[in-house]
Amino acid sequence: MVAAVLALAACSGSSGADPGPGSRQSQDATSSADAQRACGAVTTRLLASVQRYVDRYGATLSRNPTSSASPSTSPSSAPPSTSSGAGDDAELRSSLQQAQKELDSKNCDLAAFRTSFAAGLDKVTANGPLARAVLLRLTASMTGRLASSPKTITVTPSGDLAREVAALAPGSTVTLRAGRHVLRQPLVLLAGITLRGVGRERTTLSSRAAGALILVLSDQRTELRDLAVRHTGRRPASVLVGGPGSSIVLTGARLSGGFARKGSSDGQSGMGVLMTARAGDNTARGTTLQVTRTQVSDNTAAGLLLTGAHRASVRSTTFRTNGQCGVCFAGKSSGGVQRSTFENNGVGVAVLDQANPTVADNDFDGGQVAVQVSGRAAPTVRKARIDSPSRAGMIFGDRSSGRVDGARCQNITYGIVVSPQALPFIGRGNKCPISIGR
Repeated sequence: MVAAVLALAACSGSSGADPGPGSRQSQDATSSADAQRACGAVTTRLLASVQRYVDRYGATLSRNPTSSASPSTSPSSAPPSTSSGAGDDAELRSSLQQAQKELDSKNCDLAAFRTSFAAGLDKVTANGPLARAVLLRLTASMTGRLASSPKTITVTPSGDLAREVAALAPGSTVTLRAGRHVLRQPLVLLAGITLRGVGRERTTLSSRAAGALILVLSDQRTELRDLAVRHTGRRPASVLVGGPGSSIVLTGARLSGGFARKGSSDGQSGMGVLMTARAGDNTARGTTLQVTRTQVSDNTAAGLLLTGAHRASVRSTTFRTNGQCGVCFAGKSSGGVQRSTFENNGVGVAVLDQANPTVADNDFDGGQVAVQVSGRAAPTVRKARIDSPSRAGMIFGDRSSGRVDGARCQNITYGIVVSPQALPFIGRGNKCPISIGR
């Protein structure tokens, strides 16, 4: 995106400068109606260029629909990215440079230009939440309000969070005061910042908007701390969606209310956290999702869904009543889930495709299955304490493999079920009955 802080505002020249006795004729010409129209045309052309630039981002949040998230499918869709071809800012940069030249050559009143241009920016339209976020950040940049260094600001429930965020430099912190902050449309983060509440029982971000409540389209660290994020209503949406290059940290948070209609197959809705990837993106990198002391509950699809090569570190977190899975690892995702609690999820941890996470020292209570593995996935499962699943403690299907150590089952009919072609290694200390599936 264009990052210039209105280069036009730094143009040489000033409407208040004394042109000298030899240039009165030029001064008179500049003040003429024709000259005013010519200067006004500069503003009009630049605003038209801004409108075309913003229009390029007028895409929906679900550009690449795929199958819905479930223990037997593996979605890998990605939302629009600001690093795509839509982000080619060559035309806008050229328009900025041309406007500079014309303002100088026509001796335009720069103060009048800035006033007119700022008013015109308020009339630029944005089709969709991504386009609006781009417009807000571009406006902050072009009017000199974009911060050049990180800072901390405070936003009240009545404040305009999207507009405040758009003017921040990467690394900034937004402190959200106690209360319910209602978002009318998805909050799109184009720079890595921290959203910090005063406790998840006291600070809530909520929205009924479709698509996503928060969409992270930055490769910089983005953190949500000490707040609740809740989607309400019956419009299909996920609570938090991370782009293919995102790096997200959740600490002391609560995420709930991701909604997908029954039978939906858009692959984007119903998740507490959805980490998207572009098709074929299997390049491993460092941890991209870090979740600590957080609650993820009441999402109709997954609590967390990782696709592509995303890597998670989940610790001391509770997953409760997520319809399809508490945590789903798909694609070639990896990482670990440790010392966490799973209560009444469809599946506690689903490991799909070629994913290979470590699932260690977790409690599973109720639900259908504690750990379900399919495709060629190969998880390492240690110290799983499983109580009262309705179907089985663990299911290894297809050609999956991996290792299980120290599993304990109680109040259960089927412990570890292994399909004929699956080859998990059942190691030491397991106290779950083993059976061969069909």
